[in-house]
Amino acid sequence: MAIGALHVRRQTVIHVTKMLNLRNLARKLIAAAHAGCFTMALAFQLQAAGYVPTELTTEAAVSLEQEGQGFRIGRSDLTLRASVPNLDKETFERLAEDAEKNCPVSKVLNAEISLKASLI
Repeated sequence: MAIGALHVRRQTVIHVTKMLNLRNLARKLIAAAHAGCFTMALAFQLQAAGYVPTELTTEAAVSLEQEGQGFRIGRSDLTLRASVPNLDKETFERLAEDAEKNCPVSKVLNAEISLKASLI
């Protein structure tokens, strides 16, 4: 009996560990997709406006929240670091906010999205 109980408990621990790893993997994949999509959307907008960025670096931090028996994406926090010669801060902020709202991943996420953009 003790061996059977230990075996079941071990399976439960393994199952929980696998679920945590899958949840973490899903969060990382969504974050990578969001950061990449946003960066491409901004690059296209900058080029269309006549600007050539020398650096666009975006990080996304995605959080999962428990909802019922499963999880949902609660928020995605984008952090952008950009170097774009001859671009003023006001135009930069407008283009970055527009890219955040219109990138396909932002549109599909049913989550709060924040953007912290720095022009260097």
